[in-house]
Order: sequence, then C-alpha cells, then structure tokens
Amino acid sequence: MAKKGKSSCELGRELGIRQKTAWLFRKKVQEAGKKGRSKGSKRLVIMSIERRGEKGIGRGYATLIENASSEQLEEFVEDKVSKDAQITTDEWKGYVPLKEKWNITQKKSDNGKGMPQIHNIIMNLKGWLRGIHHKCSKAHLQSYLDEFFYRFNRRNSRNTIFDGLIIRMMEHQPFSIQAFRKERKLCA
Repeated sequence: MAKKGKSSCELGRELGIRQKTAWLFRKKVQEAGKKGRSKGSKRLVIMSIERRGEKGIGRGYATLIENASSEQLEEFVEDKVSKDAQITTDEWKGYVPLKEKWNITQKKSDNGKGMPQIHNIIMNLKGWLRGIHHKCSKAHLQSYLDEFFYRFNRRNSRNTIFDGLIIRMMEHQPFSIQAFRKERKLCA
C-alpha cells in the first residue's frame, strides 16, 4: 500500500484493470472509510484538529460546507467537538455566535503563523489532493476529505490500518455504481 495513496490511473495499471474500475473501487473504499473570507471559486471546508499539549496533534476532521454561516459552523462543532473542549479559532466574526454554547478563544491567524498545526495539516491536505487526485470536483470532495482524515487519524496504527479498512469494507453496505450516480446528481 502506498503511503500517500495512488491515483486510479496508477492503481489500474498496477492491477491490470481499467481506470474506471480502479476509480470505482477507490470510491467504494472511501465510502467504507467514512465516519472575513472570500472563497471565489473555491469550495468551503471547515476543519478541526485535536491539540494535545503544545505541539501534539490528535484526531482531525473536515467537512464540505455550502456557506460559512454560523448555522453551518455550529452543526460541525456540535457533531465533532466535545462540549467541554477549549476551542481556538482565528478572529473571523462568524465564530462569535458560537461563543454562547462553547468555550471559544479567538486569536490572530497571521497568515497561519498563529495556528501552525492546523495550517500544516491544511497544506498537507492540499498537497495530497493535488498529488494524488490532481483535481477535485464538488461531487467527490467530501469523500477525499474523509479518506485523508481516515488515514490521518490512524497514522499511529500503520500496521493495522489496512486490516481495519478491509473489515470495515466487509461490514459496510455494498456501494453500487447506481448509488454513486445518484450521489453525484445530488452534489451537482
């Protein structure tokens, strides 16, 4: 298994199968692994990491969002962050309404220098997306985010990650090409 993953073209060549077959297999694997800003043409993603001590990092999560409204931010925090967590964000005003429910400290990002750990992960994610997938449509972005963080959250269990993924795939509902096409239409 490649440390950073493989494109469906590479996987197809290696296994002697068509690229589309390799791509569908990757999609099935991804499904089993699920658990003041101007965006221009970029897609919006909200991301969080668990900090352990001054430099340690625990788990991470990312979700594609339609807009940066307080409602969408709150949904993410509600789903991914413990109620008793100390949350540190940049100074964007969209986080202010969340202070009513969560313990939030805001500080200057200073182009990533103020929060180097999460910016490091963002740069790793972008490099991985460009290096493996080359381009990323909205229809597939959440699957790619899930794959990246599935690997990231298991980075300390490299000896068992493959076995764990195979077990999850066996326990997961089958993912057919029809289901993929339906999902793609919903994301379009």
